[in-house]
Amino acid sequence: MLWRQLAVLLVLTLSLLLSILALIAGYKRGVLSEVAIATYAYRYNETVLTEHNSSIPYFIYPLGYESGAREYPIQSFFFTVHYLSLCAGWIAGESGDVRYIQPECVSRPIGWDFGTNDPFIVNFAAENGSYPVVSEGVEFGEVHTKGPAATLILGLVFSILAMVVYFYELSGAGTWLELNIAKLSTVLMALAGAALLVSSALVTHTIRGINRPKDPLDLNHTQWSTRYDGWTDRFLGFVWTSVVMMYVSLIGKAWNDVWQKEQRRRMLRNSHV
Repeated sequence: MLWRQLAVLLVLTLSLLLSILALIAGYKRGVLSEVAIATYAYRYNETVLTEHNSSIPYFIYPLGYESGAREYPIQSFFFTVHYLSLCAGWIAGESGDVRYIQPECVSRPIGWDFGTNDPFIVNFAAENGSYPVVSEGVEFGEVHTKGPAATLILGLVFSILAMVVYFYELSGAGTWLELNIAKLSTVLMALAGAALLVSSALVTHTIRGINRPKDPLDLNHTQWSTRYDGWTDRFLGFVWTSVVMMYVSLIGKAWNDVWQKEQRRRMLRNSHV
């Protein structure tokens, strides 16, 4: 019996962990920044990047960066949308050997709205009145995170409460209290599952609604949007796996409750024999 309860606790913990990771992904450079809600890319202004500018440390070479003895030419700038940040970088290399470099992330408030004309994008790497990012001709687009973020946080709150109550349940309370605690933890898991499901559905709808190019390395595009290199697929993998695990833990918990109830009935029948 104990192994079943521990299995439920383990799956519940994993669901909570994945939800937290989806929320904090990209909150600063290097922290799951390749797990993104959306990714946009822009052409660069060649006239701005043809001369070395030492005040921009990540442009050590005018049209590329150095890796060992090889130099990779910059193809475009790209920006990734996260729940708590907007990150910037560039795509460098050639077809078959492409590198994604992210030197900077800026914090954003929870529930923020992204626009393709965000000042951080327009002014990225700007120097002395020169703007390397070409934003002209880019079709305006938005990504709204308020709904998915709010329901995700709600799901996290219910998940944490469910875990605390389930811990208390496993510690062994009185018979009457134990039964009510068991019901409460099940209800909290159900509420957490519902909130996480709604959040995942909302963010999936948002991601699927973003226009996607056929060839992300085609420089004739003035704008590329999400799903290159599978970054948004990774994000969706996090949130939907969290949902699945929450419902697995809920089903396991409900099955354990039914099994325990049946055991009590048998004990009562045997005691009357």
